[in-house]
Amino acid sequence: MDERAQVDTDHEGGDENEVVARWFTRIEHWITIGIGAALIIVTLILLTGSVAGVADALKHWPETSGVFLIVDKLLFTLMLVEILHTVRQSITSDQIPIEPFLIVGLIASVRRILIVTVEVADKSKQADQLHFDQSMIELGVLGGLTLILILSIYLSRRSRKAAAA
Repeated sequence: MDERAQVDTDHEGGDENEVVARWFTRIEHWITIGIGAALIIVTLILLTGSVAGVADALKHWPETSGVFLIVDKLLFTLMLVEILHTVRQSITSDQIPIEPFLIVGLIASVRRILIVTVEVADKSKQADQLHFDQSMIELGVLGGLTLILILSIYLSRRSRKAAAA
């Protein structure tokens, strides 16, 4: 086989690979759009539930357990919005940035800190010493994780500014 025939054969295989790559890119794009649509629907459902929870909490005003449930739902909704933001960025730029995931982790750790604090402070649970000690260890770990995530977000933004300059 001469050199010219070899080049033509390689070129044809390259075209097929490009077609397959384009199809995979399109399929990936549509799957990402589907995930985004599903996230929008779930976020709207959670937001609607939170609004209904506010109305219910106002009816039972002296009790604070309803308020903490609403805050928990709203923080989870905020996490979904950040994930949706990441999906949108993925669609428009074909890249997945790290910062939104760090923000979701930060929101999740703050959310868990609030939940553990409410569980420990709840007088009706009469927790034993072991449960209290475990909760304090969890709060310490979550506090450390929160600081690490904040530092990571700061460093991510700082390196992005340095790269842009």
